[in-house]
Amino acid sequence: MAGHGQLDASGRAEAPEVKAYNPVLQTIMLLGFALGARAADEAQRLQSIRQLFEQQKWEEILRRAQGPAAQSADFDYYAGMALSHLNRWAEARDVFFERHAQSAARLAVPD
Repeated sequence: MAGHGQLDASGRAEAPEVKAYNPVLQTIMLLGFALGARAADEAQRLQSIRQLFEQQKWEEILRRAQGPAAQSADFDYYAGMALSHLNRWAEARDVFFERHAQSAARLAVPD
């Protein structure tokens, strides 16, 4: 059997290509789980902000709506609406216009 690769514990030939893909597969699965968990966290956070909006808890909305620049525009919408309910008009306008500018930049077609 020389030159035919080694046998595993059950007497079958090992498939070396499976071992080569295993770390890649594990990395892909780990990233998938991490992204799924982050999306679930964001969805749960957004749901809590919607409930706070119904309860008119404007300051709490502002605290919970803060997050990374890549977060959903829904968070900026609720932050802007909370600011307007607190009569902080200039800040509300800035939140809305900033998100609008970010969206427009992402949609812009490169030259």
